[in-house]
Amino acid sequence: MGELTQRQVRPPSNPRESARGLQVVGVLAALCYTVGRVATLDPGHEKLTGVMGLLFALFTLIAIPLTAVWLRRVWANAEAIAPGVQRFGSGWAMAGMLIPGLNLVLRWPIVLGLWRASGVRGGAALVHAWAGAGIAFTVAHFATTGSHLSTPVCTAVAITLAHSVLGVLVIERITRRQAEALEFPPEWPDVPAREPVSP
Repeated sequence: MGELTQRQVRPPSNPRESARGLQVVGVLAALCYTVGRVATLDPGHEKLTGVMGLLFALFTLIAIPLTAVWLRRVWANAEAIAPGVQRFGSGWAMAGMLIPGLNLVLRWPIVLGLWRASGVRGGAALVHAWAGAGIAFTVAHFATTGSHLSTPVCTAVAITLAHSVLGVLVIERITRRQAEALEFPPEWPDVPAREPVSP
């Protein structure tokens, strides 16, 4: 547990920019997966299925460094807001979110720690729903691979979209709360109203 509690804290940094990129890429990956899986229901759309599969893989790869950047920032920010609340040190948090297989087990408590340390208002039901949808997606994906039956494929697609939307919401809530707590400048500063021109 020594490594789990190791703290190497960086100065707080605004997580908004990295959050936006991660959210967009996550949604694009989910849409490509959805189109590709639905296309498998029609034997005449093998080319579309292949293209969507390649795009899904591409967006998934792009999401890895984006996740690393966002996670690095929000972990340090959470430590600045509530030192020592997170169970996992930065190294374990990074590994637990990015290493396949390990992330199925650790991303739930890691994000839950970020959520609580950041002081997000309300319960953590959104985090639990996101993590549960992620496990359900993994099971549904492997269970329906190669299937051309509409019901199981559409079920896998619905779970994918739900997981993507929940992920966007989790990222948004943590990012917004940290920006408020650490008093970062607003993303869209108010533009002062122009003085009326006298005739």
